[in-house]
Amino acid sequence: MGATETATNPSAAASETHARLLLGGNVSIPKVGPYATAWEWSAECPWSWRLAVHGDPTYEDTVLFAFLVDCAMKMFILGDMNVHGTMEHLSPSDLAWEVIQESRRLVATYFHRPAELSPAQRKIPNEVYVIFRKLAQNLRRIQERCDITINQRIRHPSVKFAFHRLIWDVERLSHHRDLFRRAHLWLYGEDANRHSWMPPWDVDGSSVSIRDWIFDHN
Repeated sequence: MGATETATNPSAAASETHARLLLGGNVSIPKVGPYATAWEWSAECPWSWRLAVHGDPTYEDTVLFAFLVDCAMKMFILGDMNVHGTMEHLSPSDLAWEVIQESRRLVATYFHRPAELSPAQRKIPNEVYVIFRKLAQNLRRIQERCDITINQRIRHPSVKFAFHRLIWDVERLSHHRDLFRRAHLWLYGEDANRHSWMPPWDVDGSSVSIRDWIFDHN
């Protein structure tokens, strides 16, 4: 496999449209191509080649996606973004996708129209904007390749634990390590250093549903 490859058509293996349970309870169903948008995948991409070609996320992809959701949710709250009246009628998954899109618009403002940012939005660290943009820039391609239903609980320790391990265990992502560590510190309030130990499951059940996070924490 070369350093850069264009993923537009899946192989026969991608024709399987079975649902897959992802980290945090999210569910993914691959879509059969050809896909509308080519994906110029390279080793610098945080998402996997398998996802780009087959619409079938690896475990590392599911961790990155769960982190992206957690990150969008915190940006939504701290970024002082508004809850629209129409959001009340959305499913939890559609709510989460709406928050992700709102966060993408915030990131675009940060990079292209920074003077329009509110004081609260300026307090979000630069590293968070950078890593969110890096992950979110291929979201349209991901959505063309698989349907993802978002069911995860926000800030669940299993996601925090998995993301912490991902930072150190996946060599392919090592060039993003500093960005990931700073984002981890901002998001979870803990430094993801190599030797820190974090339990994979939360004995206190300290996590929040998507709906409660959006409507009760905002």
